[in-house]
Amino acid sequence: MSGWTDLALEWIAAHPHWAGAITFLIAFFETVLIIGFFVPGTILLFGVGVLVGQGSVPVWVAAAAMVIGGIAGDAFSYWVGKRYRTQIMALKFIQKRQKTMDFAARLIHRHTGKALLLARLIGQIRPLVPFVAGVVDIPAGKFYFYNILSSILAAALHILPGMLIGVGLRFSGAVTIRLAVLLAIIVGILYLVYFVAKRARVLSMRKGPGLVERLLAWTHAEAARQRPVLRQGARALVYLLDRERLELFGVAAIWLVVVGLFAGLIALVRGVVAGDPITEANNAVADALVGLRNPLADGAMAVIGAFGELPVILALSATVLVFLLFRRAWVIAGLWVLGTGIAFASTSIIGLFAEARASELGTLTAGGVLPEGHAAISITVYGFFAILATEQTRSITLRMVGFALAIAFVSLVSIAQLYLGRLYVSGLAGGYLVGVAALLILTAATWRHLPQMPPRLSLLVGIGGLVALIIAGCANATYGYRARIATLEPKDRVIAINANDWATGGWERLPAYRIDFLGINEEPINIQIAATPDTIRSALSLNGWRSPPSWDIVALADLITGTKPDAADERPVLPRFWEGRRDALVLIKDTESGRHVLHLWDLGYRFAGDPAQPLLLGTVERETERPTHLYELIELPPGAGEFSAAANGLTIDLEGELLAVRAAGRVAPPKNRPERAWDGSTVLVGPSE
Repeated sequence: MSGWTDLALEWIAAHPHWAGAITFLIAFFETVLIIGFFVPGTILLFGVGVLVGQGSVPVWVAAAAMVIGGIAGDAFSYWVGKRYRTQIMALKFIQKRQKTMDFAARLIHRHTGKALLLARLIGQIRPLVPFVAGVVDIPAGKFYFYNILSSILAAALHILPGMLIGVGLRFSGAVTIRLAVLLAIIVGILYLVYFVAKRARVLSMRKGPGLVERLLAWTHAEAARQRPVLRQGARALVYLLDRERLELFGVAAIWLVVVGLFAGLIALVRGVVAGDPITEANNAVADALVGLRNPLADGAMAVIGAFGELPVILALSATVLVFLLFRRAWVIAGLWVLGTGIAFASTSIIGLFAEARASELGTLTAGGVLPEGHAAISITVYGFFAILATEQTRSITLRMVGFALAIAFVSLVSIAQLYLGRLYVSGLAGGYLVGVAALLILTAATWRHLPQMPPRLSLLVGIGGLVALIIAGCANATYGYRARIATLEPKDRVIAINANDWATGGWERLPAYRIDFLGINEEPINIQIAATPDTIRSALSLNGWRSPPSWDIVALADLITGTKPDAADERPVLPRFWEGRRDALVLIKDTESGRHVLHLWDLGYRFAGDPAQPLLLGTVERETERPTHLYELIELPPGAGEFSAAANGLTIDLEGELLAVRAAGRVAPPKNRPERAWDGSTVLVGPSE
């Protein structure tokens, strides 16, 4: 996001009474011809959605402004297209974009409704489609129907994701930002993979046939000569090449790519063994992904990563092999086994040679750094499975969808493996090089035999393989799930402090606020307790404190629909995270003045000489507003609650046989956060003597 878009969003947050007008102008100008090319509407409108989630902008104001602005912008471009088509089409700005204009025109002619809906999501054609609709005289009634529908859809797609992130930023802090960054990385990688695959396909279809014809001419010439080695190699190429399928791929390009892949693999292994900068890149990426770990993504990544493990791949391979053998497709079955064997054997052999070379040079290689066998097998097995499952499909679109899904799936699994710390970038890259090379060789070798594969067998292979993949993947994800999650939990740290120093003023050096991922102060830390969570729970349970209801589908549905308004005290408490750690203890107490909520975090503070005694930092507040609807949660001001009054009540409840108030201090409250209702008082609690 550029600097001026940041300033625009900050200005909207600081002037909420102008939010509707500014949002309207953004939605309007992003769809206006020519101007729309220079307005980063998606970023700005998504940012408005984040502000909605943070409570800075009312949700209904933002939604209405986006819908009305989008309708007006499209209507204006449509009117310009009908009225001034000749003059506008003569502009150099439009003539330079003639290909895009032609694409928009074809889209309008073939799929009028879909074009108007999709234009909202594709920035390059967003300002053009309504203009072209006017140029080609699309009926006004039909245009405005889809105009209104697409404006509502676009508003929802901009507001809802940003709103959820905004809500999470208020209550989850670092976790939500980390999750957003991780999702952005995943989407970016998937788009890059899609772009490269698409360009490679287009290039192979354009250049492949010509290269193959030249290669065929060379092979026939060499086959007729008397040089034994070249003659036998040329005959092998003649057997593998097939003129009847030149329109699909360029086999010559495949072989050139294979040679390049193995050359790159050799360079990669040499770089890893010699300790080149790729080792530093491994560590940098690993550290960055560790910084992005959060409880919201850990579970998903653990499940996705399980699909790339050897048991799942073997289950899929065995299922496909059984189907092929059952249908007596002996050649394809043999090539299937050969391809997976090549992928795994290649990485194993490379690993042995690299380890031997590393010992000679006195350098070290770690697991996951060298080309990874699982990565190679994954791309070989999943890629060739997609080819087998879609080969007899007449629809080229369906075939490409199958390839795209396979690529996306392998990419997701690879990202999850990196996130889980199972391998490094160099190991993933090396495994990919081996896997892609094996897949290309396997594909080229099977072209003569795939036409013999009955369509029903292709369908059975696809369905059977998918069923086996889902069952084996889910079973593998369930088995050992807790062990995978345990490896992702923040490492325990110990920060030793002196008990006497803490009670006599050292507590002031501890954080006074919960700090989010961006370094912004959130809730005040108005209580420090030297006790275990179980001790605190036992002491406070005597005075009416209890654990809040847990989140489940029913609780979420109640919040969305606004049901059970009389049972607002039974609403679950949203979790809050600090340094990637969820609150170690959450308790609530119902009082006449409102519900009191206590959050405590264990950041690793321990008293010297007593490492088993934790010092928990926390915040206790009296809720002044409790949402009973989702929109009330969205519009709830951040930090709404009274902290000083709640701390005074907690002080009384803590006095007893288990805990006692040791001291009470005061820090200077922030002058720019008056909504915190906190006077700076902090309660220090420790075990009773």
